[in-house]
Amino acid sequence: MKRALCCVALVVVPILSLACLDATAIDVRIYTDQPCTTPAGTVAILAQSSLADLDKALQQGVSGPSARSCTPGTPDAYVGDIVLLPSRSLDETMAFAVMSRLDGTDPSSCGELADNKCIVSIRTVQFVPHRTQTVCVHLETSCAGKCGTQTCVDGACVDPPIATPCP
Repeated sequence: MKRALCCVALVVVPILSLACLDATAIDVRIYTDQPCTTPAGTVAILAQSSLADLDKALQQGVSGPSARSCTPGTPDAYVGDIVLLPSRSLDETMAFAVMSRLDGTDPSSCGELADNKCIVSIRTVQFVPHRTQTVCVHLETSCAGKCGTQTCVDGACVDPPIATPCP
C-alpha cells in the first residue's frame, strides 16, 4: 500500500505543478513624452510573425486594436499595456509596431510611415515558454514622421531592436 501511494504521489505532484505554469506572453507597456493635456494617448498595435510581414502590413495600412488612455507621469506619460500572445509556438519570435499620432486621431493610418504626425515604434520579441515578460516602448515626439521601416530611438533611425525588459 505504501508503495502504491508513493507511486501515485510521484505521478500526481508533477501533474499538479504543470497547472501552475505561468502564461507565455509579452506585456507591452507604452509610454509617451507627449503631455496628457495634448490629444496623446491613442495608440494602435500591429503584430506579425516577422519584420518583413510587419513591413508589408504597415505599407498596406493594416491596423490592429487601438485604445485611448493617458496617465500623467514624470518623465513620461503612461499610455497603457497591450498583451501579445504567441500564435504558432511558445518560443516564437514576433515583430510588432506601436503607433500614435501627435494630433490624437486614429493612428491606424500611420502604416503609411511618411506622415509627420505619426510616431511608429517597431520592436521584435522572443517569447519564453511559460513566462510573461514586460517590455517598455517609449513613443517619442522627436520621432514623428521619421524612419520608415526602421524605428526611432532618441530621435535617431535604427534597425528595430529586440525589445528588452522594462527597467
